[in-house]
Amino acid sequence: SVEDLQAYMLGNLTEVMELLQQVNATTMARSETFATKVNLDHAWVLVCGFLVVFMQAGFSVLEAGSVSEKNLTNILFKNIMDMSMATLC
Repeated sequence: SVEDLQAYMLGNLTEVMELLQQVNATTMARSETFATKVNLDHAWVLVCGFLVVFMQAGFSVLEAGSVSEKNLTNILFKNIMDMSMATLC
């Protein structure tokens, strides 16, 4: 009968709505997890960038100790230009 069909359709509609709510909750949890992973990736890239800058400073000190005093300015200028070009690229 029509009433049975309506009851059946209403029952299915309720089940579909519950399923959609579960999917929505799962999707929200996954997007929050994804956002956390992206933020951690960005933080890691920044930390690695800072380490590279300090490594460049260490190479400058090493090279400054390896050359004569008259070439010191040229070596330090070369290292500053190297870091500047790397930053721009």
